[in-house]
Amino acid sequence: MAKSLGYRNPSDAINRHCKPRGIVKRDTPTSSGSQQMTLINEPNVYRLVSKSELPSAERFEEWMKPYPNEDIVRLDFIHF
Repeated sequence: MAKSLGYRNPSDAINRHCKPRGIVKRDTPTSSGSQQMTLINEPNVYRLVSKSELPSAERFEEWMKPYPNEDIVRLDFIHF
């Protein structure tokens, strides 16, 4: 997520912009073995979007403003 928003160092971006109680690390099985993944909750996704300098993130933020969060979730897709 952070990488797709243009952050060069996703771990640093998550540590600087996200609230800790919305971050979890989970071991996830992959074809090359178990890898630790960092997962963030929806409010932290919006924090990363709002801090990103990519034009596409700015457009997403402008598109998101008129909708309450539950309406966005009902749309079933968010494309970056």
